[in-house]
Amino acid sequence: MGFSLTGTHVIFFIASVILAGAVSGVFIAVTNNVTTSFSEKGKRVEEHLDTEFKIINDPDNIPISGNDFLFYLKNIGGKELATTNETFNLFIDGEIIITANYTF
Repeated sequence: MGFSLTGTHVIFFIASVILAGAVSGVFIAVTNNVTTSFSEKGKRVEEHLDTEFKIINDPDNIPISGNDFLFYLKNIGGKELATTNETFNLFIDGEIIITANYTF
């Protein structure tokens, strides 16, 4: 009778240790995924904030030829803009106006 009570306690103890190990493994995996997700989102936000610029002239008053306009931009972000040809979208009042290449 005494051995059966002790044996039951040992079985419950071993089962609880195995269950706690499994639950902690799941929590560690979930915490790692959430941490990675926050880290990646932080990098995207940092990149977005570092590439900010402001238009410092009125393009309606400075036409070059036809429909082309000269924009003067001031880099107000922390990241230096690349000197290669890249594509950007121009939005005015929430509507896309152009998709074009830019050069420096």
